[in-house]
Amino acid sequence: MKILTIANSPLVETQGAGYVVCNFARGLRSRGHEVVCRGPEQNIILPRLKKAKIWRQALGMYFLNATLIRRYQPDLIEFYGGEAWFAASLLARDRQRPYVLVQHSNGIEPRVLDVYRQQGLHRSLDGRPTKWYQRILRPPVRRAFTKVDAIVTVSEVEARYARNMGYQPADRILALENALPDSFLGQPCRPEREKIIGYCGSWLYNKGTAVMTGALPAVLRHHRDWTFQIIGAGAAFDAARWFPADVLPQISTISRIESKRELQAAYARWSVALLPSIYESFGLAPAEAMASGAALVAAEVGLAADLQNGVEAMIVPVNAPGALAEMIVTLIKNDALRAAVAMAGHARVQSLRWDDNITKLNEFYGRLVTGKK
Repeated sequence: MKILTIANSPLVETQGAGYVVCNFARGLRSRGHEVVCRGPEQNIILPRLKKAKIWRQALGMYFLNATLIRRYQPDLIEFYGGEAWFAASLLARDRQRPYVLVQHSNGIEPRVLDVYRQQGLHRSLDGRPTKWYQRILRPPVRRAFTKVDAIVTVSEVEARYARNMGYQPADRILALENALPDSFLGQPCRPEREKIIGYCGSWLYNKGTAVMTGALPAVLRHHRDWTFQIIGAGAAFDAARWFPADVLPQISTISRIESKRELQAAYARWSVALLPSIYESFGLAPAEAMASGAALVAAEVGLAADLQNGVEAMIVPVNAPGALAEMIVTLIKNDALRAAVAMAGHARVQSLRWDDNITKLNEFYGRLVTGKK
């Protein structure tokens, strides 16, 4: 099978979306398929411009790949990102096309907008109102999921949304929870851990920064022997800008960790891991923390939306600082519950294996291509 992958995220394995794209491409190649990957640097028109990136990438996904498609003659074109709406719309017009179109989504963009609208929030890096050209994007983005022949999602909650919206028939929607690196699987789940509440990720509004700044100060004030560790917020992050002075001695930061071994070591010290995002398609960092034995407190998003509340994780409503603080305190005060949640969560993520995901995707793509011929 010849597969052309056109992605909206950099093909860098140390980044969340790039990790997914690169590992699926590698896995499909290991099954004997020929896979050509095109990242945003090859899919965006006028790359030096700073404005309207989503529109420039939408146009580029088609115009910068049209010649390659004719020359390469793929059996399947795999899109990552809602920006594929323009390319999918034009390519789908050809009823005689020899290839299958698939949206392999790292997050269904119309669902993201629905979540923010339901919360009365704006989908922007800082929570402020979006620009006019961003607000009018929703109608065409839907076509990235309706004009293709099938959809692959990274969580069951995303697949349910696609089915409920009628984007594709149920047998043309496949949910594959993001797999973890093999090194994270099979680790012991040690009950003896340090009194650390941990968060790993970019310090962005959509990641729940306002939720954490609203919840953590009170928790730390009442539990002075506990600390809050932030990993991955970047070198420019200054905790003093976000947290009151009296709790700063209890907050530690690591701007970035490149080594998976070092990241595992950090997770292995945590007692509690946080996933406070307003929206998350999956949530790889919390899954890694669970695999390392931390008890998860999470908003009902991504992977967490399908975890057993009170068993595999402690689930709270989206954008609810008070509920997040209360649940953290519950785990702080109850050692037995914290250990039980950590053990159950640890067991739950042991199934997140790349080999299994590649097998399922290989079978799904094979069925789609065979049905096209």
